Amino acid sequence: MLLYEDILECMDRPIVGGEKDEEVAPKTKVSPSVAAKPSKILIVESDRSSLEALREMCAVLGYAADEAATVADGMAYLERARPKCVLLAMMLPDGSGVQILRQVRERFLPIKVAMMFSSADPRDMLDQANQLRADGLFLRPLNIPSVASWLWLANN
Repeated sequence: MLLYEDILECMDRPIVGGEKDEEVAPKTKVSPSVAAKPSKILIVESDRSSLEALREMCAVLGYAADEAATVADGMAYLERARPKCVLLAMMLPDGSGVQILRQVRERFLPIKVAMMFSSADPRDMLDQANQLRADGLFLRPLNIPSVASWLWLANN
C-alpha cells in the first residue's frame, strides 16, 4: 500500500521500459485522478479531532470534503447534494450511521459508503452495516493509508 509520500516520490520517476536501462520512456507524471474536478466526499463524524484529521487527509489527496456531525445533518446533506462517497461514523449523537447507509441503499443512490467503527460499538449495528452492504469497514483507530486507498478506489 502506498503512502502519500510514496505517491509524491513516484510522480517524478521515469518509467523504464524493455530489458535495457537505457530504454527510458518519456517522463510521465502520476496525476491525481481528481485534478480536473475534485470529487466530493461527505464525512459524517461527531468527534472534532477525527473530523479535522479526515478533512485534512482529503485536502492533501485533492478531494473536496463536506462534513456533518449528526445523522440528521448527514441525511439533510444527501437530500440536497450527491457526494461521490461517504465516510460515516457508526456512532453519532442522534443515532447510528447505519440510518444514513440505509437511506443511501433504499434510494439506490450511486454513492460508496465506508463505515468507521470501534470495537466498543454494538455488534448489531455492525451486522446491519454488513447486511446493507457497506462498501468499506474501518476499525478505529483508523489506518489512514487504508482509508486513503479506499477513497481513491471509490472515486475512480
